[in-house]
Amino acid sequence: MSQIVAPEAAAMRFAGPMNYRIEGDVAHFEADLKVCDPARAAVADWKLQFWTDEGGPAVCIAEVPLGGVSAAQGAVIPVGGSALASLPAGDHPHRVGLRLACFGPEGEEQHDFSTFAHAQHFQLPRLAGVVGYRFDADSVDLNVARVDNPREAGNLSGTLSLELWALPVAYRGGDFQGVPVAGIQIGSLAGQDSFVDLAFTLPASQLPPGEWHMTLMLREWTPSGFVTRDFSRFAQTYLVEVTAPAAEVAPAAAEVAQAAEVTQAVEAAPAVEVAPAVEVAPAVEAAPAVEAPAAKPSRPAAPAAPAPKKASAAKNTVDVKAAAPAKATKKAEPVADTVSINKAKSADLAALKGVSKKLADAVVAGRPYAKVDELTRVKGLGPKLLDKLRSQLSL
Repeated sequence: MSQIVAPEAAAMRFAGPMNYRIEGDVAHFEADLKVCDPARAAVADWKLQFWTDEGGPAVCIAEVPLGGVSAAQGAVIPVGGSALASLPAGDHPHRVGLRLACFGPEGEEQHDFSTFAHAQHFQLPRLAGVVGYRFDADSVDLNVARVDNPREAGNLSGTLSLELWALPVAYRGGDFQGVPVAGIQIGSLAGQDSFVDLAFTLPASQLPPGEWHMTLMLREWTPSGFVTRDFSRFAQTYLVEVTAPAAEVAPAAAEVAQAAEVTQAVEAAPAVEVAPAVEVAPAVEAAPAVEAPAAKPSRPAAPAAPAPKKASAAKNTVDVKAAAPAKATKKAEPVADTVSINKAKSADLAALKGVSKKLADAVVAGRPYAKVDELTRVKGLGPKLLDKLRSQLSL
């Protein structure tokens, strides 16, 4: 954490008016600084930061390095610059301010902070009207009444993406971690224009057991990759129950097969007569999810266990808290030495030959992917590099 230097001990402080403006994803800001301690001001590594609240504590969204400032005591020095800003998501005003900081003997020091009197409303693409989702077997229905671009006419947005995420905690802005459930790119949108009555049926990833906070993200492609512009939190959590352990069914199967092995008992037809969990085996074979598993992370097969009970046929909606149990279909076992493009950390992706940390961060920012070939939409990852990496990647 930064240490706050008392005003009387500050090496430099703000003096006079301060200004800023936002153009797209770039913040321009300037201020006058008064030198209070010339010796410390000259040797310190100074930076001018643009801060805003993001539904909670203030965070830095842009920074301009100043270096050392050499001037006589009492001198007023104009400083400023431009920097790419990490604008906060959401359609509401934010408090903003400038912060003067440097690195001292014990870490970062704040020498002055000044808040602007008015709140800033960032002009970002946003969700409007009613939004919703509904699970249906191996797919999910997404509905969005409207997506708006409030920027001035002629200001074309970057590529927009709708993404449904399952998060372990309620989303309140900023970075997040969770499970990408489904997503689709809906194209660019001109300023003062809207997409209306959007409805999509998309392949859905299987969620691990737990209580999930479902959140629909509206994200936009920028020079920094996809960034969140707006979001909608669903008030009711989505519950995925733990399936019964397969070991409980094994004794019943053993009674029928007698001396046969557990694996043989699961595969044998007579198991249907005594093991309730095996009665749904024919329905599992006809599940459409087997034909299109690309959007779901693979899970290892359990050869020594019979198929678990089939999930309820009833559709899960956002107004039902207890979601259907995880579906019974077992996925093929993934290749052990592949890296998941939807789940792997940036460091794991960067460990691949030919993938830089910046490129790995861009891959993470572009999630989710329905297939490996979609990686070519990531800037810097062309078809040639993808061909070299393909054998090392999985969904």
